[in-house]
Amino acid sequence: MQTAARDQTVVVRFAVCAFAIASLVFAVGLVAPALAHHPQIAFVLAYSAVSAEILAFALTAPRVALRWTGLAAGLTVVGLILLSGRTSTPLTAALLTLALGSGATLLGAALGARTEKAGQLVAVALVSGIADLWSVFDPTAPSARFAEQAIAEPDRLAVFALPFPMLGTSLVPAVIGAGDVLFVALYVAAFRAHGLSLARLAIALAVAFALGLVGLMVALVPLPLLPLLGLAAVACEPAARSLTAREWRTVLLVSAALLGAIALRLTR
Repeated sequence: MQTAARDQTVVVRFAVCAFAIASLVFAVGLVAPALAHHPQIAFVLAYSAVSAEILAFALTAPRVALRWTGLAAGLTVVGLILLSGRTSTPLTAALLTLALGSGATLLGAALGARTEKAGQLVAVALVSGIADLWSVFDPTAPSARFAEQAIAEPDRLAVFALPFPMLGTSLVPAVIGAGDVLFVALYVAAFRAHGLSLARLAIALAVAFALGLVGLMVALVPLPLLPLLGLAAVACEPAARSLTAREWRTVLLVSAALLGAIALRLTR
């Protein structure tokens, strides 16, 4: 009885958090045009807000049965289909934040909670980071195409990234992609499942987001976040990189093969 009540409380807390975040996006979107700011400051504020949203989603995410996770993923897909192509407004941005933030977080949390041992996270970090490098820097890859579309049509919702209003404008642009939302939730759930320090992980992930922001401000082009997020997760906790010598060899061989394939594709 106590376990059921506790589980229900966790689910309610996540729902309240999700609706609060969506409400914040909506409210800021309403007043943003009247709050003039330098574009760079406005972007820093938007990026920082979305980073905090992602951490809040992940830290409040419940562990739910796979069938409920599948249902949530299905509802998210339906929501994204309905929102696809819509004009970016405070309301549509809030609905996208609610659907995408909740769905990606619950899926990531379901995967992270079921990791067999903490040391598997280093493999997750390496493979996801390498895949993200390809996805951002290969012009034909998904992330690169989504970024190009978001830049070309700033008044349209980019349904695979969390948006946030730019102060001083009526725009609510895409800021951070769904993959980053999913993997932050995965790392948090895995740390929780194996009794590792969530406070240390949250600080490390916040630093990774901050470094990503610095990189964006310097490079002025989209950059992959997953390598930084994965590095943060495995660097802040020795257990997250505790593989046997044989496991390390396998992970490094797979990583080298992926890097080689990406290098070959990018140089063709």
